[in-house]
Amino acid sequence: RRGGTRFGAFAVPGRGGVVVTRVVSGTPATRGHDVDTGESLTLEAGDLISHVNGEAVRTEAEYRAAVARSDRVMQVSVVDVRRGT
Repeated sequence: RRGGTRFGAFAVPGRGGVVVTRVVSGTPATRGHDVDTGESLTLEAGDLISHVNGEAVRTEAEYRAAVARSDRVMQVSVVDVRRGT
């Protein structure tokens, strides 16, 4: 298994973080929102996660550990490679 089953996003190492490879329907990864705009967000395959709760994640192990240490509320910094943001 790769990534965060509790969070619902599986990821592998990528440039500057971990790249989402799969998102499980009905998990927290599909029910997020932008903390700046309030806009609903769903992680998608190809998104790059650079931080979990302010902690940089560069490897699959760092990502899994950060998700495991998180409580119910998790802040994930995502670089949307499709839009370049």
